[in-house]
Amino acid sequence: PREVLFGNPTYSSPKLSPDGRYIAYLAPNPDNVLNVYVRPVDEKSAPTLTPRLVTQDKSRGIRSFRWAELPTTTTTSSSSQEEDRLYPLLYLQDHEGDENFHLWCVSLTDTALSSPTEDWTIPAARDLTPGDNVKASTLITNKRYPNELLVATNERDSSCFDMYRITNFQDETKMTKDMDAQNPGNVVGWGSEDESFEVRFSLVRNQDDSSNTLQVRKDSGSSWKQLIRFPYGEEGS
Repeated sequence: PREVLFGNPTYSSPKLSPDGRYIAYLAPNPDNVLNVYVRPVDEKSAPTLTPRLVTQDKSRGIRSFRWAELPTTTTTSSSSQEEDRLYPLLYLQDHEGDENFHLWCVSLTDTALSSPTEDWTIPAARDLTPGDNVKASTLITNKRYPNELLVATNERDSSCFDMYRITNFQDETKMTKDMDAQNPGNVVGWGSEDESFEVRFSLVRNQDDSSNTLQVRKDSGSSWKQLIRFPYGEEGS
């Protein structure tokens, strides 16, 4: 039957939080739209907690999500003055199938995820890459820089993707967004160096022969240098 071939899965794409305490996964909400749910890994320590619906897409469904690195900052619980661990969750979603996927963030807290089910409220998601006809791509996180992320968007030029650094993305009042690498028009992929979390790799497409050239640079202030060229039909990593 068609619902077996084309229907939503019961569960899909399970992902552990960075500290291993929670597991997030895709599942249909009560309206049969794929959304993200979160539950504790150790159900014995929280036997009465049901999986928490943490996103509220009502149309096309969410297909791609991931945990962010756990930030070094904490928030204050609304019920006490104790510090509360943040669990940011990132996902991509477009609007009514327009294919302009934006990067969204849901800031979960340990207290909220551990609260009684009747007290649970789905948190509001924030659009980290707003704008008409803007599309996000190439999301990079780094455990050494948990309060930052790198994401490519075409907000400056719809024909290519620049790389942006978003800092304090968990907090709307402190968040900043700055261009980290501008696309000259022929870059089709970006990469970062792990230790510094700088954009130091780019993949350039040659329009004449469709070959790809991997470029590298010493740091964000240095010029790009060609490292290796891959003829059409060949790939490397």
